[in-house]
Amino acid sequence: MNPRAARPTGGELISALQRAGFTVVRTKGSHHRLAHADGRKTTVPVHGTETIGPGLLSKILRDVELTREQLEALLQPTEAMWPSPAAGIPLSRQRAPRRVPTTATPDATLPTTTHSILNRI
Repeated sequence: MNPRAARPTGGELISALQRAGFTVVRTKGSHHRLAHADGRKTTVPVHGTETIGPGLLSKILRDVELTREQLEALLQPTEAMWPSPAAGIPLSRQRAPRRVPTTATPDATLPTTTHSILNRI
């Protein structure tokens, strides 16, 4: 395996396969069974943040009939997957940025002490 090739976790691999049209049909423990409408099937273990080993990754790719390049393309996040928060919302419905309260400054027209009141009389 190329040392610079992707080493996804089980969860990342499942997300990539779902983008390729696979669905999780069942789960038994930490093993997720994925199937495609055309009959391709595979099992992906999900053990927290542990990455999938190179041998198991090769076996899964053979099962789902994908190349490493296709998998790496599916693992890359795109703008279409992560649209900006305001994407698709009409400008009239977007919220204005939240205003941060500033410290109040005394108004020059309002007296602040008794002494300043007496000086104005």
